[in-house]
Amino acid sequence: MPQTSPQAEELRWVEHADVQADFRQHVEREHDTRFLSQSGLSFATEFPGLEETPETQRLVKEHDSRYIKGTTDIISSWEQKRLRDEATYYATRYNSMLLGHLECNK
Repeated sequence: MPQTSPQAEELRWVEHADVQADFRQHVEREHDTRFLSQSGLSFATEFPGLEETPETQRLVKEHDSRYIKGTTDIISSWEQKRLRDEATYYATRYNSMLLGHLECNK
């Protein structure tokens, strides 16, 4: 597998991302309470950081989701794999923060 590929470009933003600042911008300032999603074969991989329970499924349905571009399951380079893993970690933290925010504001 090559070191890099054009497909990695869409995910390079994650190297400099600040999940807490992004959360404040989207959720607190813009009131955008959509969960982050990515390509996945199950609820837990599609929505990192969320367990598949009736409550979380209801919340995702109620608040909707935003797809992270470039998080395809088709990996074309080592850089893309590394960046996809970072994007998954970012989404896990973001979704966990959003879940806590929604539970505190019931």
